[in-house]
Amino acid sequence: MQDYQWPNLPESEYSQESSHFSEDKLRAMISEFFEKKWQAKCFVFPSGRSALSALLRYLQIGRKHNVFAPKWSSTCVWSTIGHYSNPSCLYSEDQIDVILKVNKWGYAFKSKASSKHIVINDSVDNLIPNAKGLFEQSDYEIFSLAKIMGLRTGGLLVSQDKNFFPFYQELLLASDRNLSLAQEKRRLTPSLEDIPWGYLEWQNFITPKKSLEHIAQNLHLFEKNKSCLETRLEKAGSYILPAMKEALSSRLPCLIPVDKEISTGDFMHRQFNFSLQNEEEQFKKAALIPLHFGIRDEQFEKMLKLLS
Repeated sequence: MQDYQWPNLPESEYSQESSHFSEDKLRAMISEFFEKKWQAKCFVFPSGRSALSALLRYLQIGRKHNVFAPKWSSTCVWSTIGHYSNPSCLYSEDQIDVILKVNKWGYAFKSKASSKHIVINDSVDNLIPNAKGLFEQSDYEIFSLAKIMGLRTGGLLVSQDKNFFPFYQELLLASDRNLSLAQEKRRLTPSLEDIPWGYLEWQNFITPKKSLEHIAQNLHLFEKNKSCLETRLEKAGSYILPAMKEALSSRLPCLIPVDKEISTGDFMHRQFNFSLQNEEEQFKKAALIPLHFGIRDEQFEKMLKLLS
């Protein structure tokens, strides 16, 4: 079964015209688009993984630090934090230095973090319509444009930390452009999709011009997916447990986890922490109802019928 956790759009959905704008101009256009929505500084990266890696560098996280991420977190999380620190899925207030708060699929989780911890919001697949939803227990939010807009490339770090901007500028100047161009080719060429790129992404920080053009020309997909999520959430919202609805007060989920297993073969199943407590291990196997615009209306309606 195809992994439908996030939108995977056909090439025909994208605008693909080239641009006369420079990389700096394109990067500024993209940042400004999101800054108007979120009223915070937005920094463009090749991916969410790249943005997380840059932030860990900025925070000077090293092997002496223990970084917590929840059990069942994705490979991209473990591979990135593993390059810098000692990753752990066992929470101990005195032993953990950094907490990655994974707001899974658009649900805002709560953390046990205290003032001694650095907290990073992993919101890679959360579509947040406005500034109200940002910075819950953290000064940093990580997004993947592939996961919230179906793009081939792109990530964002949104930050309230004014000192990150000069670090970002220096990082771009010091980064390996040849690596970035090779990574871009793997991301933007469909026939090369099976070539592994993730193992190098932790040190890839430049978003080259073709990627910036791809993002800038398809910013309208943010609103298109937002509209789809809102419409489908109205139709399928009854499947969200009452205790989880508060977690959606300022975010739109890309799917709904249902606390049951369905054997028809039409549904993916994944582990989900229905307690919405980031450091708790209260996971259950859940069937997934996709809400994003990567799923056709016919498939969405069929899945609702199977659940009813």
